Amino acid sequence: TALHQPHHMSHQCRFHRSRAPRFLSCDLRIALGRSIKRVVGCFGSGSDPCGWERAPEWWGTQGGGWGRQEGKVVFEEVSRVGNGIVQVTSHPCEEESREDGKRNGANKLEWRVLRFNKTTRQSVAKVAVTWDPTQKRTVENCQVQCLAFEYLKTMAALAITTMSAREKKEGWIKALFVGLGGGSLPLYLQHQWNDLCQCHIVELDETVLHAASTGMGLSPYLFKTGNFKVVVEDGAKFIQTGAGEKSEAPFDLIVIDAFDGADMIPQPFRTLDTDCLKQMKSILHPSHGTVLLNMHGGKITSAFEWEMQKLLGAKYPGFDWKDSLGRQILEISQAYISALQPRSAFTVSCSKQDNIILVLSNTAALSKVKMAHLARDISIESDIEFRLDNRVQRHFWDLKEDRR
Repeated sequence: TALHQPHHMSHQCRFHRSRAPRFLSCDLRIALGRSIKRVVGCFGSGSDPCGWERAPEWWGTQGGGWGRQEGKVVFEEVSRVGNGIVQVTSHPCEEESREDGKRNGANKLEWRVLRFNKTTRQSVAKVAVTWDPTQKRTVENCQVQCLAFEYLKTMAALAITTMSAREKKEGWIKALFVGLGGGSLPLYLQHQWNDLCQCHIVELDETVLHAASTGMGLSPYLFKTGNFKVVVEDGAKFIQTGAGEKSEAPFDLIVIDAFDGADMIPQPFRTLDTDCLKQMKSILHPSHGTVLLNMHGGKITSAFEWEMQKLLGAKYPGFDWKDSLGRQILEISQAYISALQPRSAFTVSCSKQDNIILVLSNTAALSKVKMAHLARDISIESDIEFRLDNRVQRHFWDLKEDRR
């Protein structure tokens, strides 16, 4: 596939220097600017357009949810692969409802939520709905800088931080995503990497792709750039057959965020019973290839209990490893370690949601301290709206050191 080289950007990430008084020397201005950004970055920029405080706007009341209203159904089809009813609902976005003038018509922002079986939330997007006078119809576009789910922010933080640890940081990042959802994460990472990311997305359910392109604001233009390729196929079979065309591998990053209609990780991505995990090793970049796996974590220990356990010298991984979900996380983690033989392996927990993210990387020595240091450096230089450092080290559990 031909790569689409953006003509207006040349850097790996979006860098914006903090301003300092011009009467200072160049070196002092840079140092002062970095110091200011470091202090501000510790608390986040405060400008996250999809902060968790907005969740009541889109969460919905379905299944006893605590949202403000259930929203309006804008897409609904029955899955052909057993995921039940695939539905997209629209919810008002309180920050918006603006007029751009009579000539351009009314523009507005809406929340769109992709659900399975009318309840399970699979994806959330902020979508701009704009009247196009030339086509005489509304055009819907996902806001690429917005991640509503906290677990997606954690996955984005981990992806950006681990990729910054590559020996050669410049150039393209080739990423494989198993599970499309609404397409929020690959869109966000492309945005942060200035389109220098070639996304290969494998989605089992064609109905999900239809929902994303017609209800979640996934623009048809993306599929014409050559850098956003969606294949409707079983993700496990895609990997087992060498990831499609041989030219697509090796991948710098593999993100597995796939759940079926019962909200379970598909069997091939949970055990060593198939060749999926074993074949995954062969399509990973040997020096820095990284795999991120999203898992449900069950009950999370409260902040007070966690602090008490730390005082007593306990290592707590962010989930109860004695209950059924916790044991499943341990089994899945060990299966991936056995198959991939990574140089670094750890889990982190997600704020607000019970997800646990498993990280396996061919980059050596990705410790809690190193991840936090890398994340802080990125926050200093980038325009990311949310904190990275707290996400990449939350309940950090090094699986290479502590095997239960």
